[in-house]
Amino acid sequence: METIITHRQNDVITVQFHRPKVRNAVNQQMMSELEQLLSELEQDSQIKIVVFQGDANAFVSGGDLEEFHQLHTCAEIEPIMKRMGVILERIYQLPALTIARIEGPAVGGGCEIAMSCDWVVASTQATLGMIQVRLGITTGWGGATRLMKKVGSSSAMKILLSGKRYSAREGMELGMVDFLLGEEDESFEEPFQHWLHPYRKLSRDLIRHYKQLATQVEEGASSTDLFELEAKKCGVLWETEEHRLAVDSFLIRRGK
Repeated sequence: METIITHRQNDVITVQFHRPKVRNAVNQQMMSELEQLLSELEQDSQIKIVVFQGDANAFVSGGDLEEFHQLHTCAEIEPIMKRMGVILERIYQLPALTIARIEGPAVGGGCEIAMSCDWVVASTQATLGMIQVRLGITTGWGGATRLMKKVGSSSAMKILLSGKRYSAREGMELGMVDFLLGEEDESFEEPFQHWLHPYRKLSRDLIRHYKQLATQVEEGASSTDLFELEAKKCGVLWETEEHRLAVDSFLIRRGK
């Protein structure tokens, strides 16, 4: 692959957008490579965390306007928009915990990608914005819908219609950013890895259960529908060695 770089460490995989000359803008080659990667991730039951990242200069700057601006009609561009929309929906539906790690700008389509992840983790240098209105268009990859789910429709409308770039701190206040890490001019790698460490220790079963539960709640299932599922899953995990060892360790610490 040329436009994305992957690095796997046990059950955690990092996916880096890699078109530095155009600030990691999405083109059709990147779409093809993401489709291939997602097919692999969807079949890999061992992966529990997927981190999407760019670099310090940009997370993703949006769609590649130089390439896409060659398309002039709705009939030409709509299939491209839908194709990327399907890719982001596949990211959204992954059973693994998905994290958008943002150090630089995540604007336009880049912000849409971030909103398709479970969590957005940003450095103090990051910026986010749905800037499509500045170009006289709307979001095209499903990002507005996911933003509305994340921050509420009223706040999302303000973000979408302003076309504004928000600082990471502003994004945190608005609900676009879930975790804000690091200090000014500090390398993002160390605070990010420190933050990620406790989630690395969680079992795949725990992560997948809560993702499944979140999906069902979003689809309108009530607590009446789901409490039996929670009880069953807790019972299954109760039998595991991981639970037994964790309880033994807790009781030992309490007895000291």
